[in-house]
Amino acid sequence: MPEKLHELQRLWLIEATRYNVLPLDDRLAERINSDTAGRPVLIKGKSKFCLAAWAVCLKILSSI
Repeated sequence: MPEKLHELQRLWLIEATRYNVLPLDDRLAERINSDTAGRPVLIKGKSKFCLAAWAVCLKILSSI
């Protein structure tokens, strides 16, 4: 059993390296919040965000 576990861990690491998913990062809340991520807030104070004049405007969620 430990041999199989070692083999699966090795295969996982090879695939993770191949697809550039390392290092793993589970800080979703920090990445979503631009203040904690260190990014400027581009839409602060707006209630709507339009991508283009012809596009439907999206209402910004106040909880994010």
